[in-house]
Amino acid sequence: MQENNQKNPSVSAGKKGIAILAILFVVLLAIAGWMWTMKTPTYVSTPENTSQNIQNTAADQAQEASSSEKIAVVGFDASQTLSPNQTIISFPEKNSSTGTAASYIADVVSTNADRERGLGGRTGLDQNRAMLFVFDSSDFYGFWMKDMNFAIDIIWLDKNGIVRHIERSLTPQTYPKVYYPPTPVLYVLEIASGEAKKNNIEIGEQANFDLKNVRKSVQ
Repeated sequence: MQENNQKNPSVSAGKKGIAILAILFVVLLAIAGWMWTMKTPTYVSTPENTSQNIQNTAADQAQEASSSEKIAVVGFDASQTLSPNQTIISFPEKNSSTGTAASYIADVVSTNADRERGLGGRTGLDQNRAMLFVFDSSDFYGFWMKDMNFAIDIIWLDKNGIVRHIERSLTPQTYPKVYYPPTPVLYVLEIASGEAKKNNIEIGEQANFDLKNVRKSVQ
């Protein structure tokens, strides 16, 4: 007897309907999932990155505060701000006449050209201004008064900011004599003539300034 291959039309239609419904259900699920991801933040804080975010925010705030930090140096306008190539240097000894610590706003120079030029060619130096020479390594750095138009005090500082040598009230007439420190130094500070004596700055004292920031500013 030959097998009857004819399918029941009602059964076939029912199966097609179920398949269509299943496809529609999957599509609806996919759309719902997509809409949910659109509402959900793509960044989820974990304890680690939350801490990092707090640190970054604090660092940004500190940087903003630092950039607008006001200078508290005797004889200067309190609204004045430091430029990236400046630093404040102070000494522990007190000024005998005012009772305040000696503080200077120093221009930081670190290239060979800037170090060779120094204060040469300028007409003067305010009593609370200075120039700080920063070198790559400690050595016996010699200084002279070439192209200078006024007298200055020169202070040699070691890598820790300790005063190792002082030459007071050097005049342009001393050129071409070269002055050297007795021990290796990393920094040299030039201030107005008479400042070292007036503020009792002596060998062995600690000059207070941000060594790390100074090194960073010249890189």
